[in-house]
Amino acid sequence: MLVSIRHVFVFLFVLLAKASAWTLPLGLGSSEAPAPLRTKNPSPQCTNINNGALLCCTAALSGGFPAVQATSKILLYSLPNNTLNGYLCLPSTTTACPGTQIPLCCQVPQVALLWSLWCQSATSACTPNP
Repeated sequence: MLVSIRHVFVFLFVLLAKASAWTLPLGLGSSEAPAPLRTKNPSPQCTNINNGALLCCTAALSGGFPAVQATSKILLYSLPNNTLNGYLCLPSTTTACPGTQIPLCCQVPQVALLWSLWCQSATSACTPNP
C-alpha cells in the first residue's frame, strides 16, 4: 500500500507543479535553480556543494527517471532531466540523516510539500547514518 501512496504523491506533485505557472518562466530545467526559488537559508554543510539546504530524503530521483518522465508527459509538464530531485525530504537538524534517508543539499528545499529540486549528494558533508 505504501507504494500506491507514493505514486499518488508523485502525481499530486506533478499536478501541483503544472498549476504553478511561475516555475516555467523562471527556468525550470536549467542546471541551477532560478534565484527567486533558491533557499534563503543555506546549510553550512552545503556551502561547498551548491549553497543549498541540507535535507534528509526518503528517495532521490533524476528528472530523467522513466516513471517521472512518463508522469510528466501525461500531465504535459517538463521536469529537468539533468538534476537530482529529493522526494519526501525533511530538514536535517544535525549532520546526519536517520536510518536509510539520503542526505542531499537542495537549492529548492520544498515544492508542493513533497519534492526538493536541484539537489546534490551531501554524503561527503555528513556523518554516517546512526
